[in-house]
Amino acid sequence: MRRYSLDGRQAHRDEFSAEQWAILFFIDHPDMLAPVRLSTHPTEELSYMPPLFCTRSTWMTPDPAANPFLYVPMETMLPSDKEDAPAAGNIIIVNASPQIATLLRSVRDQATIHFAMVNPRTPNVLQQEHLDLLLIDSVITPGEVTINFSREPTEFEMDPEGLMTKYRFPGLHR
Repeated sequence: MRRYSLDGRQAHRDEFSAEQWAILFFIDHPDMLAPVRLSTHPTEELSYMPPLFCTRSTWMTPDPAANPFLYVPMETMLPSDKEDAPAAGNIIIVNASPQIATLLRSVRDQATIHFAMVNPRTPNVLQQEHLDLLLIDSVITPGEVTINFSREPTEFEMDPEGLMTKYRFPGLHR
């Protein structure tokens, strides 16, 4: 698989467009004190020293002034198109701070990841939204953190609804 910067991937796809998109990530778990909000676009300068950038959006937060989505450089690996490969995605946080690694190590169960694509000029208007994805695992190395996520497996869905007992489906049990 090839690795792509999320900003570079968008620019490559729309090479003649001046339009850039921000992807907002919202990672939540009951054991965390506060959800993690990350952005792929440095829309607004949050502080000069140390240099911090953010994107303020009302998506998944009632107060964007108090809870901005912090900008971190991210990459992704495109999922494989093999038939036996799971439908999963990942984000790679480059030059991750030790606080992110500590936070990921503190979570024992699966966290929930939501992400949305917005225009940085109008961050409150959603272009796409994907909710309730599950954090599968995270790989922490000295220079980066890889977060793998996927949807809930379809094997757990009841289809058709209920159980196939001889009372509900008598034709199957002759």
